[in-house]
Amino acid sequence: MVKNKTINIQGSGISIISQKQEDENDRLKLDWNLQRTLAKVNYHIHTDAIKEKLIPVALTINQISFVYANEADMLNMALFGKTAPSHK
Repeated sequence: MVKNKTINIQGSGISIISQKQEDENDRLKLDWNLQRTLAKVNYHIHTDAIKEKLIPVALTINQISFVYANEADMLNMALFGKTAPSHK
């Protein structure tokens, strides 16, 4: 008798996953979801702050895009040590 196990069929392979492994996977999914939600909230906070504090009224759309990109690069360098283009 298999207790606290589920059968997971992926492609042509079959694996048995314990309840502990499933709980760990669920926890990781929640952690990822929390990080994703925090990133979305922070994105709005950052873009609103840039819009309100750093962008002069008399800029063109291209100049505004440059300001956003420049600020995003600065944040990425501070947080991750690299810019978005160098990350790709």
